[in-house]
Amino acid sequence: MTQMLMELNLKLQGKDQLISKLFENVETFVLKLKLLKQQLSSKEKNELDLFAHPFPIKAETVRNEFQMELIELQNNKDLKEAYKEVELLEFYKKYMSIEVFPHLCRHAIKYFSLFGSTYNCEQLFSKMKHVKTEQRNRLTDEHLTNTLRIASSNIKADIDHLCKKKQCQVSH
Repeated sequence: MTQMLMELNLKLQGKDQLISKLFENVETFVLKLKLLKQQLSSKEKNELDLFAHPFPIKAETVRNEFQMELIELQNNKDLKEAYKEVELLEFYKKYMSIEVFPHLCRHAIKYFSLFGSTYNCEQLFSKMKHVKTEQRNRLTDEHLTNTLRIASSNIKADIDHLCKKKQCQVSH
């Protein structure tokens, strides 16, 4: 799984990549995740559940190093409430102390580090949401691709330089 994520991360790096290529990379990644999910052993699924859903999981089903911390976590009403109210990353960053839950925190860091490339995907889809609105529903795929290419480019337009190259038309 780590290898697939690293490959996707490398493919998504760089702001000047073609949008169609980015979409292709994302679709390939989603397919690989589906295949991976089918291939995961029950132990691996359990460790992923421990990371993503620590409260309903039974302590006796996790590795020994996690059991005491998991029991303590599950019996903490404040943490249980916080888990329901905030996103997973915020829960681990803000509410889970590495001094109190060292094994669970390290386990979470391992899983969070796998998803670094999702930032680029989210950024692209956010830009696409702003580009393809109801008012712009006639955009063709080619127009959308070109607009997103400009939006995701790191090249800045030098408007002053472009204006100096043009001659002003004076009225006669």
